[in-house]
Amino acid sequence: MTNPFRRRGFSALALTLTSLTACVTQTSKRTTTVDFEVSEGTNLAFDISPDGETIAFDLLGQLWLMPAEGGRARPLTDAVRDTAEDVDPAFSPDGQRIVFQSDRPGGKGLWLVPREGGEPRHITPGINIEPWAGLAPAWSPVGNEVAYALRDTLYRQDIATGATARIPIDSPSGNALRGVGALAWSPDGERIAFGTAGGLKFRFGVGANARVWEVAAAGGTATPVTAEGVRAVAPTYSPDGTRIAYFAPDSVDRWQLWVHPIAGGPAVQLTDHADMVIRTARWTPDNTSIIYSAEGRLWRVSPDRGAPVEIPFTARVQFEREQVVLPPVRFAEPGTEQPARGFNGLALSPDGTRIAMLALGKLWAWPVDGSPRAVTNVPAGAHHLSWSGDGTEVVFTTGDLFTTNVQTGTTRQLTALPGAEEYPTWSPDGRHVAFMHGRECRPPGVCIPGPIRLILAADGVAEELSETTELAAPLEGWQDVQIAWRPDSRAMLVYSSTTTALLGSVEGEARSLERIPTAATFLHWPTTDAVVYAHGNRLWRAAFDNDSGMIGEPTPISDEPALYVSAAANGAILYVSHDGLRLRGRDGQVATIGWPVTYEVPPASPPLLIRNARVIDGTSAPPAQPRDILVENGRIARIAPTGTLEGVQAAEMIDAAGRTVIPGLIDLHRHLIGEYRDAIRQVAGALYHGVTTVRDAGSLMAQTAALRDAVDSGRWPGTRVILGGYVFVPSGEGLGDGGIQLVDDDAQIARAVAIARAFGADYVKHLGYSDWAPLVTTISEAHRRGMRVSGHCASVLPAVAAGIDGQEHAGSCYRDEGGIYNDYAQMRTEAGTWVVTTTGVWLSFLQVFDDPTIRDRPDIAPFLGDFLRLAYDPQFSVVLGPIAQRRYRIDRAQTARYHESGVLIATGSDNYLPTALHIELEGLVEGGLSPLEAITAGTSTAARVLGAEAEIGTIEVGKLADLVILDADPLADIRNTQQIWRVIRGGRVVDRAALLERIRALPTTSQ
Repeated sequence: MTNPFRRRGFSALALTLTSLTACVTQTSKRTTTVDFEVSEGTNLAFDISPDGETIAFDLLGQLWLMPAEGGRARPLTDAVRDTAEDVDPAFSPDGQRIVFQSDRPGGKGLWLVPREGGEPRHITPGINIEPWAGLAPAWSPVGNEVAYALRDTLYRQDIATGATARIPIDSPSGNALRGVGALAWSPDGERIAFGTAGGLKFRFGVGANARVWEVAAAGGTATPVTAEGVRAVAPTYSPDGTRIAYFAPDSVDRWQLWVHPIAGGPAVQLTDHADMVIRTARWTPDNTSIIYSAEGRLWRVSPDRGAPVEIPFTARVQFEREQVVLPPVRFAEPGTEQPARGFNGLALSPDGTRIAMLALGKLWAWPVDGSPRAVTNVPAGAHHLSWSGDGTEVVFTTGDLFTTNVQTGTTRQLTALPGAEEYPTWSPDGRHVAFMHGRECRPPGVCIPGPIRLILAADGVAEELSETTELAAPLEGWQDVQIAWRPDSRAMLVYSSTTTALLGSVEGEARSLERIPTAATFLHWPTTDAVVYAHGNRLWRAAFDNDSGMIGEPTPISDEPALYVSAAANGAILYVSHDGLRLRGRDGQVATIGWPVTYEVPPASPPLLIRNARVIDGTSAPPAQPRDILVENGRIARIAPTGTLEGVQAAEMIDAAGRTVIPGLIDLHRHLIGEYRDAIRQVAGALYHGVTTVRDAGSLMAQTAALRDAVDSGRWPGTRVILGGYVFVPSGEGLGDGGIQLVDDDAQIARAVAIARAFGADYVKHLGYSDWAPLVTTISEAHRRGMRVSGHCASVLPAVAAGIDGQEHAGSCYRDEGGIYNDYAQMRTEAGTWVVTTTGVWLSFLQVFDDPTIRDRPDIAPFLGDFLRLAYDPQFSVVLGPIAQRRYRIDRAQTARYHESGVLIATGSDNYLPTALHIELEGLVEGGLSPLEAITAGTSTAARVLGAEAEIGTIEVGKLADLVILDADPLADIRNTQQIWRVIRGGRVVDRAALLERIRALPTTSQ
């Protein structure tokens, strides 16, 4: 074979000169000053100094000091400078030091800072905490130790020596205490009081078993302070040691401050607030008052009852924010040729000479130095490719296994077993295909992998490998299952993202391996002595032994981005890099293949004239008198009063008869997950219900890109897809797929962003609760490539200062589990960031739980595959129903606060119902927006968030003709947006009946 590297003129020098900046989009950047004052704080924690003169509190992830009677606060720490989030301050007994919990590049855990300011010092090196852990540090009375809670355990930390000791706690019942946290040291130093949350405080609130306990400071059997069945958390001792204050619900289940005599007697309710922060309560040193936080403010109240008194404060927040002008998002013009960047299967032949790909509903095959050839059409949902040992056939799955001859296109069905067959992998000798058979799925959509089986490729007889090869893993583990055959075909490595690895033989034996590569994806075993894989979006090789597993430490093959790896026996490696497909030869030379498969965007529809329409144009303007709309080449050409467009020649005319027309709706938060046919159902269902554009907020990168290509090419009817792809998550080891990117360092982030951009992503979502330095790097790298960035729970000051564009969800994080206040709202307003509130996500569940027949409606059922139906299983309503009610109440209130503060609100469903975006509009209205404001949020504002306001979002001349004609007035009742008469996308009238029938014809997902 002609060497493709020499034929294309590639050399090591040329590769060295090819940098990741080759595809960088030019953006303009400047810095602006964000400067505002606040008098409210969200989820405040605090402490009062032993002299009673100063209060330290956390606000927006910084520590502040102010006089105890209230007044102007001054910052003690600098979150932006330190890329930190500092919370839970506690004064030392001498008042000269403050311990606090922090997430900093220097380490997570507890830090110590002088009261007068200075460089903080990390005092708990070596511990790794979840961001919602809430260490709740408490000083011993003599000031030499700090106690804290971590993972249901109490610890004592010696400040001088750094020595840490566990405080053993036994329960009187013998059962382990769960949710241990929020502690206080008794004044005499003999006892520690603590609360048990009895559940996840982080998202779902304090559980039913929450209770206050006491234990000796050295450990022992805990004694309950509060009665069984009375929820209570966050105890604090009075200075004289006679009473304990804590938080517990009142008669209407609102958390309040209570005081309890230690010697016995009834607890007394001291407060009556609508929104109480249940993190911290502190007695004043003179024993006369208890300080607490509620409704965004600090208060003091007498333990002997009386009206609470506010402790007013003001804090000036000032920092420099990166402002980047990003290029607009544009859509391909009709009739243009576009590269197909997505695929559902990619494989290099065993001899390294040919490539096979599943894309655009076809199987493609071509020589590595040639052009793609469409071998045959494949069914919807075909995915995962593997070559036969002799290179004549490939195997793929649609739930059943099929093989296709790459020369003739002849396809035969290999299996027809009950349940789905996934991850087929052909043995090198061509004799067997290994696959995972079936999975058990249960609400709310968690799937457990089935056993690994073998099938004789020639006769299609399934043989079970061994029961011991079943992998017990959640959904993420199931998505990341890998099967890699040993080169001699006598055994295979079965591997998942849980880092569980088994070596199974064809004789049915299986055993665990001692050493395996950490967090490897797309692992292959091309030669007897080594495996190759992707880690941190980079190629790695590890020496491998049949008996013990990995030998020594793995080594990186190169620094360039690499994902979706496929390896040949001759040492060649195919992968996706920043510029598309690349092929690395065994000599290290790399050929750039790019994206050789292409498609043509369908031509523009003929001219369309819509007469007599009442137009809500998406600009917030009230409806005008009836209008006629002329559409040419897929765009709005003219808008004029009804009857004035005389002499217009149009191939089609629609008489709206006075009906209301709105811009096509935009859903900014969709996860196009599940089996590929489920994703097809989602985009088709969205379009059927008037959503003409969705932004993918996190899913499998290549699969979602393939879905976008299928829609853009006209192969499948569906809404326009703006690709986000995998979600970035900081810390841990780098996983390459499964919907997430766990990125540790700047180089991993740069490679991940480069690959996302190569797939055509316009957007990066960061799902982070901690590790803010990687988030700052992600923002900078994405902006450098012209991509917008939003964060889930990324409202911390370092992210805002770095220029993050917006946030997903109004709240739903441990920082803003309750109400949000002036600090959060003003930060977003002054910084100019937007919020996709997803207000209706819990409302969707509530509506289905209230009426389970919704799932079976003829306009909904066809768009919910078996897997997605699990999310709405009525059996789950017992657990999820109360959570949904609480979360919806909170989300609605948070949306109202943002709306009142002038924060830019846009729509996102974060839901799988095809009507979810309409339910989101309903939630926005219940959250305080008018119907017109809600429609604006779902059209022009959403387009602005996308960066596509020049293309979509309003009914204006020059914009794409994305239109929804309604049978009822949405301004009278926002639920009327579901009364759809016609949907028009890009000037083409959607045949909704035909779309529905086509989706009904899709096979259901096998379980």
